[in-house]
Amino acid sequence: MQILDKLVKNRENKRGRPPKYRKSLIYFSLAVKIIFKLSWRNLEYNLNFILKDEKIPDHTTLFYRANRIDKEFLEKCIKHIAVQIIAKVGKINKAIVD
Repeated sequence: MQILDKLVKNRENKRGRPPKYRKSLIYFSLAVKIIFKLSWRNLEYNLNFILKDEKIPDHTTLFYRANRIDKEFLEKCIKHIAVQIIAKVGKINKAIVD
């Protein structure tokens, strides 16, 4: 998620209330939803399990924010996260075999 923080530009010097959840968390959540083909409620449950220390938006907030994001950037995030997941799974499988 730290890498996504660097990729996603946060609201700086903008008027209004600051966002409650980081953009990188929203992009990460949507990438996980698409990669694992989860429903909105299952996504919320799994994120609470995966990111125990992070404040997670509920499924309605995720749905609302998903309809208002840059789709091209989301595709880049999905590819990036998928590569990281595949690399970690490969390391785990290799450790199990050895």
